[in-house]
Amino acid sequence: MQKTKNRAISPKKMNAKAVEIIPLAQNFKKLIGSPECRGSWLVWGDSGNGKSTFLMQTAKELAKYLKVDYNSLEEQDRGSMQALMAENRMEDCKKSHFMLLNGWQLPELRARLDKPRSAKVIIIDSVQYFTITITQYKQLLADYPTKLFIFNSHADGKYPKGALADKIRYDSDVKIRVQGFKAMSGSRMSRGKVTDDYIIWDEGANNYWKNI
Repeated sequence: MQKTKNRAISPKKMNAKAVEIIPLAQNFKKLIGSPECRGSWLVWGDSGNGKSTFLMQTAKELAKYLKVDYNSLEEQDRGSMQALMAENRMEDCKKSHFMLLNGWQLPELRARLDKPRSAKVIIIDSVQYFTITITQYKQLLADYPTKLFIFNSHADGKYPKGALADKIRYDSDVKIRVQGFKAMSGSRMSRGKVTDDYIIWDEGANNYWKNI
């Protein structure tokens, strides 16, 4: 694992610092901005609103550029996950750029991340099924500073459910709420610009929002 070091950085060195920006297709860029491959994102919303589909679409987009591990803790490798992957044609991903992990908890996940050429993006689906503390979450990000962790969460009204999910929301560079087959973002990477919603499923979004 890589560990960050305490150091002072001058403005000149900060300007010259290489930052690994993830290139994104326009619909994702309008939602998120220009994200770095580091830190954490949080996605949350009620069941049946398109959250799992959005996560899989995001995984496929990121797998164009980086290796992605999708840690399925709730659905694991059941038929619903098989159908979700088929609907999004995950078999089209670049070879070895997308892998489904079947319910991995923290110890085995860390062992995998310690291997050479391990995934750069790790999707945790979901926070409520991942048995870690807030302290372990902070340490995970500190120990792997060049990896991006995307957490999925259940919702409690308009907010993530539970203390850990709420902590991740405050800590995350990208915060995405899913409702009615739309993803709506608050992102540090947008630099104060108003972001565009991302439509997960046109027909579902139209049917939902016309009745609101």
